[in-house]
Amino acid sequence: MEFEALDKWWERTGVRSTPHEGLDCYCYECRNGKLKKFTERSLVPVMNAGIVAKNFKDLSGFSK
Repeated sequence: MEFEALDKWWERTGVRSTPHEGLDCYCYECRNGKLKKFTERSLVPVMNAGIVAKNFKDLSGFSK
């Protein structure tokens, strides 16, 4: 889900009451073009200054 998104991903219709306050990452494309899932050991390059506000298991149980 993108930062400040208003769509509800858990419903087929409707909007959120407040914009999404984060950036959810599940997978990435590596240099050889294959999709891989993020793990607790995945390194993520920064694009701008900032901090990690939360690291938690989402509804599917995947730790971000």
